[in-house]
This record gives sequence, structure tokens and C-alpha cells, in this order.
Amino acid sequence: MKYIAKVKQVLAPGLHAWARRDSAGQLQQSVMPSPDYVVIEAGEQDSAGCMIYRFRDDGTCVGDTWHENMAAAKHQAQYEYGLTDNDWSIQKDA
Repeated sequence: MKYIAKVKQVLAPGLHAWARRDSAGQLQQSVMPSPDYVVIEAGEQDSAGCMIYRFRDDGTCVGDTWHENMAAAKHQAQYEYGLTDNDWSIQKDA
């Protein structure tokens, strides 16, 4: 099952970073862009864990994180974006 919520505010800017190695092998880091909306995707069973995917309005994924279960994923989304249970809706697959 997938849940979607519009990000209204970013409470923890700079919390996540991207990292890559440049052509010289040096590690380059940058702050992950702020998302416009987030999707929580649950595994078949809650024990399989959940993913939070962060997207820009143009559909570009700007990051993702794994969480132990739905409660942990929603707690993280509340910490990062102030999202509550009332902010989430079920995302229907196309």
C-alpha cells in the first residue's frame, strides 16, 4: 500500500545528504533538495519495512529512506515535515 502527502513545511532542512565520488575519487556531498511531496510505500507485511520516497512536483525523486514499519515511517515524516495522520491519503496505482 502507498500513502502520499504534500509537504507543507521542512522542519529539518539539511538532514539528508547525497554523496558521490568525483573523477578524482574524492567524496562530494550536497544537501538533498527539499521535496514537494512524500510517498510511504509499505511492504506486503509490516515486518518487511517501509520506504519514504521524496519527490519534487515534476516527479523527480530527491531521496528515499527505509523504516522498520509504517509507524516509524510516519514518525519520521512528522519529524521532518510536520505531517500528521490527517495529511496522508492512499495513492492509487495507475
